[in-house]
Amino acid sequence: MKLTYEDLDSRILKEAVSRQETIVVEVASRHAGAMDDLLDIVTDVKAWSNSKPSVLGKWLTLQKAFFLAIRSLFSHAQLAELLPVLLSAKVVVQRSGGPDGSVVLLIEPA
Repeated sequence: MKLTYEDLDSRILKEAVSRQETIVVEVASRHAGAMDDLLDIVTDVKAWSNSKPSVLGKWLTLQKAFFLAIRSLFSHAQLAELLPVLLSAKVVVQRSGGPDGSVVLLIEPA
């Protein structure tokens, strides 16, 4: 399944994950920076159980998440639709950059 920023819908994504489909999400350069920040935050949070970061490390990640949430309210709201899938242990996410500054996510069953 291939989706763009405008097509993002958590219900569609959850259904695709439950069917173990491969999902490709392409986000234009306008939203690429926010997408990169979102992926970094999700990666950090998912690693907390193994890496056992300090309270300061967790605080810094939560501050990044807060500022991204504020940015998203104004310009990148559709990215929130990805959160349930990105936080799922049932998927593996690979990120790559497009030639025009876009970001492409490959979401595959784990």
